[in-house]
Amino acid sequence: AGVPGAAVSPTAAETGASAPGGEAPSSEAAAPPLRLPPDPFAIVHVAHRVSALALQAAADALKAAGDDEEAQVAGFRPLWRKAMRFDAVHARMEEGVPGVAQGLFALLDAECAGAARTGALSSVHEDLEPMRAGVEAALEAGDALSLSLAFAGFQDMDADHHRREDEVITPSLERLQDGHVLDTTRAVKECVLPAVGDEEQFFIQFALATLEGPPHDSAARGDIHHVRDARSLVAAIHALSSSEEWVQRRAWIKEALSPDVILRLKDEAFDLTLTS
Repeated sequence: AGVPGAAVSPTAAETGASAPGGEAPSSEAAAPPLRLPPDPFAIVHVAHRVSALALQAAADALKAAGDDEEAQVAGFRPLWRKAMRFDAVHARMEEGVPGVAQGLFALLDAECAGAARTGALSSVHEDLEPMRAGVEAALEAGDALSLSLAFAGFQDMDADHHRREDEVITPSLERLQDGHVLDTTRAVKECVLPAVGDEEQFFIQFALATLEGPPHDSAARGDIHHVRDARSLVAAIHALSSSEEWVQRRAWIKEALSPDVILRLKDEAFDLTLTS
């Protein structure tokens, strides 16, 4: 068991190669070294914070409409749909996709003495299903009060499911990384990232846009903690990309983030040539 042994192409981060098609790095590309090395597993653990922020945005939409039940339901619906789409992708990354990717849970079982199995992580997503179905039923009925109650229960249970996962995943990954017993970049590229499938653009852009915050919310937009999470996620994506893959992923990142946040990412001493 464990990470497959096939060779992996060097990443853009490893080679410093220019992108194909003549897109050479600008003079800004000679950035200082990272203060901390990129963590490829950030695509998993940052997703927990993205999920929580996305659900909070849906909760805020319910409140923002006041007593107008039709407006409450209408404002909630698209935010809920996108949050659930994101969560479905994230769940595949953890559970795996047969014939495509082992998934994080199987990786932890193989490399950390059955950590996911011992922590009963295989049931955390199943436990959420009845609550999620309750939200869907209230949403389809257009009943704002029932929707608010069902969603509050789901949001609480979802936060608890993330806590349960973090209690197992965080120390397990720290042991793997501290002991240098696993090529983490290769593990994520082979066992986790393929589970994203054709949702890659949505996953990257929704995560980054959610971390940046909505344009109308000046208090949440550009929060330094969320900017750091965005930096961790972009650094992970860069480390997981070949030079060819980085061309497309870089374009998606530039579309998802505002220019001021891109500059703040550079201020964090990680140059992605995003401003070139």
